[in-house]
Amino acid sequence: MWLARLLLPAAALCQLGGDCGTVTSAGALGNASFSFRAQSGDDIPVTPIASGGTTVEIRAWVHSGGCNPAPSFTHVASSHPDVATFTYDGALVTATTGAPGTTDLELLAADDKLVDRLSLEVEDIAALRFANAAAPRVLSGSGFQVGVGLFDAEGRPLSGPGRVQVTGTAPLSVTASDHFLGTAAVVSGTGAGPGTGTITAVAGDVQASLDVQVVARTDITAVELGTGSWAPRYFPSGRLWAVWTTPSTAEGPVYGAACSWTISDPSVTLSSSSTAADMDDSVHNNAQFELASPGTFSATCTVGGAQTTVTLKR
Repeated sequence: MWLARLLLPAAALCQLGGDCGTVTSAGALGNASFSFRAQSGDDIPVTPIASGGTTVEIRAWVHSGGCNPAPSFTHVASSHPDVATFTYDGALVTATTGAPGTTDLELLAADDKLVDRLSLEVEDIAALRFANAAAPRVLSGSGFQVGVGLFDAEGRPLSGPGRVQVTGTAPLSVTASDHFLGTAAVVSGTGAGPGTGTITAVAGDVQASLDVQVVARTDITAVELGTGSWAPRYFPSGRLWAVWTTPSTAEGPVYGAACSWTISDPSVTLSSSSTAADMDDSVHNNAQFELASPGTFSATCTVGGAQTTVTLKR
């Protein structure tokens, strides 16, 4: 696992569990910490919540160390129940939103004394935005995913699990699931054949659309080696080369278009290969080659009628 992380540019590490910053918020009295709980079970940052019936799970834990620890809490309350109500099952607090506004989640001890509180904002969904709005292309028969986020009138991300519904026109087939970050949904889909389909995301009265072009393998006209931070790299400790490639049509890069690799010498093995399918990111397929012997070798990527060759040295 450490090697796979090492081979990625720094910008991608946060998405794979690297240091994305703190995910906890301190209570107003300093006695407790809070985080939202993603569908995956991960702790995620507290953000404004979409109004109108959104349900969010919240972790709350009291700091037990020090000379004068705060008492544990046994139940919860809302300072403004019209904005959000809260329930506690002994493990998680569940918030259910109502009208826009601000309310305090109050942690209460058995004697009803306030242990700590967290201010939460509830806002109307004002916009939906796809993470990739550039009419992306995907290879026919390949899967893809793209994020669609919820935003308030000020452009701030909103937590809204389950609020986004999606549909797709032919040749696309799509479904949506809650994103692990909590402020977006992930649209997963495939294209059954060449053509352009439209994904429409809806949350209440708000909607957004994204055109996705599905292309045939024969439409691939070029495969380019990565440059800059995506340029081929050699890792001597693992005798390993990491290579990134981008397949394209005349109109631009294509997601889901895997390389077929031809290697010049049997001492070089293709140890792993992955194909870019996340439309939130750029199109960079990855291949890793292990060089068992010293020398200079070549590996050729073929996609459709297009090829590119990389030189591998040890």
